[in-house]
Amino acid sequence: MSTTDLTVQPLRVLVIAPAAESDLIAAQLALAGLPLTLELVDGERALDAALSACPRDVLLCDHELPGFDSVQALQILARHQVTAPLVIVSGDIGEETLAHALREGAADYVNKDHLEQLGPVLRRYLQDAALPARQSWLERTARDEEARMRSLMDDAPFPMSLRDLDGRFVIVNRLAASLMDHAPEDVLGHTAAELFDSDAAAAIDEQEGILRQTGKAISFELTGPTSDGVLHDYLISKYPVRNSDGKLVGVGGISLDITVRKQTENSLREAEDRFRGAFDAATIGMALVAPDGRWLQVNRALCNLVGYSEQELLGGDFQAITHPDDLDADLEYVRQVLAAEIDTYQMDKRYIHKLGHTIWGRLSVSLVRDAQATPTHFVSQIQDITQQKDAQELAEQLRHSQKLDAVGRLAGGVAHDFNNMLTAIKGYSQLLLEALEPADPRRELAEQISRASEQASMLPRQLLAFSRKQVSQPKLVDVNDVLAAASDMLGRLVGEEIELIVTAQANPSGVLADPGQVEQVLLNLAVNGGEAMPAGGKLTLTTRNAELTQQEGDELLGPTGRYVVISVTDEGEGIYAETQEKIFEPFYTTKRTGSGLGLATVYGIVRQSGGFVRVDSEPRSGSTFEVWLPHSEIAPAGSNDPAEKSTAGTVLLAEDEQIVRDLAVTVLERAGYRVLAAANGEDALELYQRTNGPLDVVVADMVMPGMSGRELSERVVEHRPHARAILMSGYTEEAPFISTGGTARPTFLQKPFTPSALLSSVTALVAQSRDATRPCGEITRENTITCLVADDHPAVLDSVSRYLTDNGVEIVAQASQGEEALTQIELHRPSIALLDVRMLSLTGIEVARQASLTAPETQIVLFTGYSDRAMLEQALDTGVRGFILKETPLPELLHALTTVAEGGTYVDAQLADTLASGRTVNALSPLTPREQEILALVADGMTNEKTAVELGISPETVQSHVRNAMTKLHADTRTQAVATAFRHSLLT
Repeated sequence: MSTTDLTVQPLRVLVIAPAAESDLIAAQLALAGLPLTLELVDGERALDAALSACPRDVLLCDHELPGFDSVQALQILARHQVTAPLVIVSGDIGEETLAHALREGAADYVNKDHLEQLGPVLRRYLQDAALPARQSWLERTARDEEARMRSLMDDAPFPMSLRDLDGRFVIVNRLAASLMDHAPEDVLGHTAAELFDSDAAAAIDEQEGILRQTGKAISFELTGPTSDGVLHDYLISKYPVRNSDGKLVGVGGISLDITVRKQTENSLREAEDRFRGAFDAATIGMALVAPDGRWLQVNRALCNLVGYSEQELLGGDFQAITHPDDLDADLEYVRQVLAAEIDTYQMDKRYIHKLGHTIWGRLSVSLVRDAQATPTHFVSQIQDITQQKDAQELAEQLRHSQKLDAVGRLAGGVAHDFNNMLTAIKGYSQLLLEALEPADPRRELAEQISRASEQASMLPRQLLAFSRKQVSQPKLVDVNDVLAAASDMLGRLVGEEIELIVTAQANPSGVLADPGQVEQVLLNLAVNGGEAMPAGGKLTLTTRNAELTQQEGDELLGPTGRYVVISVTDEGEGIYAETQEKIFEPFYTTKRTGSGLGLATVYGIVRQSGGFVRVDSEPRSGSTFEVWLPHSEIAPAGSNDPAEKSTAGTVLLAEDEQIVRDLAVTVLERAGYRVLAAANGEDALELYQRTNGPLDVVVADMVMPGMSGRELSERVVEHRPHARAILMSGYTEEAPFISTGGTARPTFLQKPFTPSALLSSVTALVAQSRDATRPCGEITRENTITCLVADDHPAVLDSVSRYLTDNGVEIVAQASQGEEALTQIELHRPSIALLDVRMLSLTGIEVARQASLTAPETQIVLFTGYSDRAMLEQALDTGVRGFILKETPLPELLHALTTVAEGGTYVDAQLADTLASGRTVNALSPLTPREQEILALVADGMTNEKTAVELGISPETVQSHVRNAMTKLHADTRTQAVATAFRHSLLT
């Protein structure tokens, strides 16, 4: 074979392997750059054919082939007398099998995991040929490879180098040498320590040492000066360099100048640090928000505002904590900003705190876009304005309260003057009727005057109920009796075109209420029902006893227990649902005429009496109003009929309205009384002192210029303890009570009154006055229970004291605070002190503890709305002799006081059960669950509208519940109701 032939004929290689393995081998041989030709076979038959066709220089054989293996391939070669070397290429051949193959004639072995060794193996076979042409080719190839490598390194845009295992440079390109401020040839053979400063050299040697140990490429950063002495930052990558046997022979290196990048990174980091510092230190909430609403970044102020941690917020979006009522408006603004309709927006919105309450925030939002105008994120600022919103609401409530107070004062003043006129009209019309014979034609005219005065009297009652100036005189009354007494008047009021049907149940229907107010409820509902039937119809009034279960109580918003129900049913047009939610609001009316106070008055009276009103109505199906009043027991009829008393006596009368004064004088003098009349308190007191004769009863208007009727009564009774008092008023802000020891409570006479009402009150009190002056009477100090009543609830204080007085208990004093109660006990030393457990300054238990030392003869009875075991045991330690719940009927309260006064003890059955079982019962809240729920939302700053949405009811229903709660808690504003509820632990 000539040199020319050798230079043009490549090495002939036959690859015996499956197709996939053949491709890998061919690819690796191509990388080796050797002159060769390849032929690929994958089976025994194909191998026979290839060997028969032409000779081969080298054979590469996979060990495992379809149908045979490398040992069998050697046998085929022997059969064809092929002497070319066979190299086994396999990855999983065992040692014994490999040894066997080598014994059978295999020339070499290459592992599949190191196919890069195929090039050196085939090159060895070329060298072994020792042909000059092949040797020349190898040398030329080596030179070409070296030239390519030199070109690759010198033309590279970054410094490159190669160091041997001793750390000496063996190859450097021009850029690398220029960084060292040397020519490339001056660098060769030198170490890093001879070319760099000690720190840089040590860092390079340390990293290369790691590479030599691990055999893996490594990257690190290094700072060093350039030829001009300026420090630059470099990213250096070191990689292993191996020989044909895979042995590590050197370390290659590439350097990238990253100075500009590092400066940019540092600048960005500093800017980010400044932003983060300002972001986190901001006193208002700040956030970066993705266009879809996800939180991208939040500061501490925002987390504190809404109660969530940064991690909790970053896992969600702003919609999740936005109040539902404000979400639509917020999302609409977001849409407008994303659509470039607006640049920024600001709104006041509510967020839901993690603890569940609502907070107000003033939100300011702007949008950030990238260079392509694509929205990247929103910048949001949230300022806490919850206190500002609360202050605004409180100010609005105060303005509303002030307006209502002004209207109430005006209404009370008008009612006062009107009641004086009506008293005269009603009184003189009754006197006129008494003077006229039944057949007298003038009697009809007088009756019309009396009828008109009855109708007119409803207006001042409504005004007084609205302005809260009406004095309530609750007592045990039979609703059937009130209904029967009012039937004639009801018939006249509704007119002849209305058929009035009155059906009262057979059993007594007792309630603790003001009979005049119950009558007013009946009149208002009857008039309302009659006006609903302008063309006539049936108006049905019924009474019944009912038991309210827990389920019904939740639905009707009333406490469970026994009730008396008054139903008023008409056949009118009915009431639409949206109207039903407003009918009890003051001044709301659907009539062309009317004040809009009728049903509001009904509502106020019923709620003040502890009941509720239920309305059942459908359009064109009539309406039924049900008044539910708590049931109370009534003593058997006839057991307390008073005996006829003598009417002879002296009455001191003080009334500043002359027409009323003249009427009273006429009525009393006709009945045989001696009347000392004056136009004011001072004149009346002077008249009494000048006369200096016997006096039985003081009749005085409570509201007069100068000395009030209450003060006049107190001054007179101080001198004549046996005298009794009647206080009259069209309205008053004072309670009808005079503070004189040992004196019965005064009788209150609401204007307008009839002559018979005045006469009957005076007659009863004259009899009491005469009994009090008898030297030996049936009732004496020794057998009369003397009692102090202390309660911070004015209505409870008044109603309980009145009931006890009416049933023979002598009320020596009243108190609304603990310290006052203790002072009165020490002053009067009554046989019984009835104490509310929870009062200001001192609790009932503390009063009992101190009274046991200063007034041991006074027995203490606790009057409570709570059945708490710990409280009861604490009270027992103070020597308390009686416990009774406020929900207990008043007759049972009287029984308890009598039992304790006789030396016994009394414990309410429910309280006794508490003491026996050891269980603790929560406070008996006067609020329904719904009222508590609504007041809690109001306390969180929600308006009626938002509360309605939260609970799925109408704003009017919310207002109705708020008004109910205000009535129960004796509050003039929503804020006052909330404060009272929290103070008494009615809200959590």
